[in-house]
Amino acid sequence: MIPYRLIGYLAGAIAVLGALFWVTHAVYEAGDRNGAARVQKDWDDDKAAIVKVTAQAIADATKQRDDALNANEAIQNDYQTELLTARATAIQFAQRLRDYQTRAATDRGPVPKAGDHQNSSATSAESAAEAGIYERLANYDQSCQADAAQLNALIREIRPQL
Repeated sequence: MIPYRLIGYLAGAIAVLGALFWVTHAVYEAGDRNGAARVQKDWDDDKAAIVKVTAQAIADATKQRDDALNANEAIQNDYQTELLTARATAIQFAQRLRDYQTRAATDRGPVPKAGDHQNSSATSAESAAEAGIYERLANYDQSCQADAAQLNALIREIRPQL
């Protein structure tokens, strides 16, 4: 009498425990599958966001580099134009000086006497002032200083970009 009833209770308890185990395991497996899918989805979303941000950063950097190269090219072209202009101005000024020296040599009179040395230098200084040489030299000097300042500014602007 005890064994049959006890066996029945034990069998029922084992059946309840088995059902409880099976339900717990099924719920765990479903949660594990859902969690793995959610982690994979989050991973894929993060990866897509990283790719998008990286592509945008590369595009921005490429655009900035291209803009800087174009700006440098424009600066170089302006610089070359300024150099050519300065060179042409210097050549023209040198030619005018040569022409003046030629004219001055042909306009010279007789050699002054020994005691007349101061008078001759004053006359040549007066003739140089009348010819406007001093003003031309001052203007040329100012032009050269302005060109040098502009060249230095261009160098300071380009040097950090190299």
